[in-house]
Amino acid sequence: MEYRRNLLTREWVVYGPEIIEPESLIAQAQPRQETADLFPGEETPCPYCPESLGESPDILSIQCNGLPPGGIPQDAVPHTDPWDIKVIAALRPVFRIETPLNRHPRRLHDVMEAPGAHEKIILTSVHGQAIWDMTARRLEAGLQVLRHRMINLYRDPRLGHQYAYMVFGHTAGGLYGHSVLNLTASPFVVPVVRRELDGAYQWYHMKDRCLFSDLYEEEIVKRDTGKPHGVLLETSNFIALIPYFSGHPLEIWILPMDHLGDFTDTPVDRLPELARLLARIMKTLKNTLGPFPYVLSLMNQPNAAWGAGRGYWKTLDRDWMWRI
Repeated sequence: MEYRRNLLTREWVVYGPEIIEPESLIAQAQPRQETADLFPGEETPCPYCPESLGESPDILSIQCNGLPPGGIPQDAVPHTDPWDIKVIAALRPVFRIETPLNRHPRRLHDVMEAPGAHEKIILTSVHGQAIWDMTARRLEAGLQVLRHRMINLYRDPRLGHQYAYMVFGHTAGGLYGHSVLNLTASPFVVPVVRRELDGAYQWYHMKDRCLFSDLYEEEIVKRDTGKPHGVLLETSNFIALIPYFSGHPLEIWILPMDHLGDFTDTPVDRLPELARLLARIMKTLKNTLGPFPYVLSLMNQPNAAWGAGRGYWKTLDRDWMWRI
């Protein structure tokens, strides 16, 4: 047993080699035969199935094969029926776009309203379809929709940070067996990202280098010299790896090889490559473990203009990289 320090958060992680042997991991995962088993006692009806959505208004709906080659135009709001991917406002939103910021003191305390956005990107109309069941084309379309909505929300100067996540499986905290990506945009940076921003900032000022680039280059060097390494897959523009200080045995990062701090700066023509990489990882895990619960998140930088206006993160364009 040993401790490894997470270079981003400066927190210690317990590493026990004897409990992460492949056979042990598979046994712990208790492979299931049916995806439905990931949602015992699932609430019904599912609010994200087409019959539940009915005629409710949507923000965006597309068909995967109808996407233009250059991506979704920012001035277009396509609505297609039947749909493959649909974006709706959250049924019980954490933030509301129409709420004013309204910062004010309350004796010793700082208080503000909760302006922002909380959208649901429904990646499939098929209930029970996990990411490993999806084609790379559908995942590419989903990444295009995510990028499109993030660019759109960045137009609001009140919104400092966007965070995207998906929870699938009852034991991971998922409520419904539907693949839905949550996208929130808020007037503050969530604590987990703020800690990582601080860690990346400190590393850059110590080393004059990007921590994320150092991390994946270290794993590539170990791989190329025949040493144990965390590299899973590498393509022309992306790399998937298990970080040396991973918080759990199946923690996987996907990073751009180029220095891109904001996911919206990723060229549209690279999204098919990213989708194929994500699809391959998820299908391999499913074939090994059986259906499994998972949390997928996009760790993105804050809105650069929003941060600059507050004097934050002056080296943000050099010390941070997005990752899934």
